[in-house]
Amino acid sequence: MDVVPSEALTLSVSAGLGRDDFGQSYFGLQEATFRNVSVSADYELQHGPRRRRRVQLRGYSGLQQSRSASPGDQEVDPNRNWTADATERVHYFSLYLRPPRFGATEARLSYDYSYALGDFIYAVGPALPAPSPLPETFNKLQDFRSTSGIA
Repeated sequence: MDVVPSEALTLSVSAGLGRDDFGQSYFGLQEATFRNVSVSADYELQHGPRRRRRVQLRGYSGLQQSRSASPGDQEVDPNRNWTADATERVHYFSLYLRPPRFGATEARLSYDYSYALGDFIYAVGPALPAPSPLPETFNKLQDFRSTSGIA
């Protein structure tokens, strides 16, 4: 949804949900979901600077199933099945600035920041040893860009 309170200002909100279910698949990916919420503001005067700010919150999850077995009797033993349940939460922030032009020269500055936290939970059948839990994972990305050129 976009709201335009003035010629110079645009406010935007978006959201999305999705789910894929692979119930007919005995092994591999069983299900996957995503959630996304985004809020942004764009401000631009006709001959002035342009500014954009965006904040996004994203979430992902997935469930996989497999079996640990060697050829022989074990390959059909459901007590050797294991699952991996993964979740990830992402926070994303973006800034963009285009100062007013100086003659035919145009400049742009942008900054993106992303921070993600993830969990992996393993479950095993009674014929397998319990796995050691994994620590929470994280990923941090920062990107600053400055460009200029003749428009």
